[in-house]
Amino acid sequence: MASEPAETTNLAAGSDALLPSTATSNTRQSRVRKREDAIIAAGRHVFTTHGYARATMAMIAREAGVADGTLYTYFENKDALARGVIADYYARLTATAKQGVDNRRTTRTRLDFLARHHITSIMEERGIIEMLPVLTSSLSDFSEDELYGLNKTYVAVFDTLIRDGRASGDIPGDADVAVLRDIFFGALDYGARSSLLRSSRKGARKADVTRLVDRLVGMIIGGGASTGSLADRLEAVIDRVEIALKKVDN
Repeated sequence: MASEPAETTNLAAGSDALLPSTATSNTRQSRVRKREDAIIAAGRHVFTTHGYARATMAMIAREAGVADGTLYTYFENKDALARGVIADYYARLTATAKQGVDNRRTTRTRLDFLARHHITSIMEERGIIEMLPVLTSSLSDFSEDELYGLNKTYVAVFDTLIRDGRASGDIPGDADVAVLRDIFFGALDYGARSSLLRSSRKGARKADVTRLVDRLVGMIIGGGASTGSLADRLEAVIDRVEIALKKVDN
């Protein structure tokens, strides 16, 4: 019987002995995460400001406040760092998209939020989006790439919204979800490019976003002056966006 307290005491002592090591490990991991976050933030700023081609690892190291050698312990080259920046972008984009959609009750307000969220995000961080084709152009099958998986996770927010809208009767069922997805994000991407080319004033860009989103959401959900099939209404959106782009290009 006397051995039991002793054994308990030894176990407790052994457990206490592990605490400093565990605390040290947690502190080290925390420092690593903070430094990696700082490097990602620096990369995001440099890539957005200078573009992928002109950005260098040395520029990013200076922005992050670390030595060049330290940078390479986290990312082996510029491509790897660029991928880390894009992955971070998708993580933030997806998390805020899900939260915003979940916080809204109606199909229209959810769709309106998601459209504004997407177009403003890509306008603010266009330089990051433009790195994607640079990093994936040499791939034989983009669908096998990690970045494709991140994009798929993000657009799944839209897919779920559409299916929920159909279930509630808010969205007509005469067009495939994949078609709606392509047109939705395609129109927003074109609209972002058009607005960025047309004006440098934030007020004008905000007006452009409002007009495009209102029309796009109205065409998908219907109502108001919109008539005809869903496919016809969406085609009308594309026509208007293409006309706007031609005016800018000319």
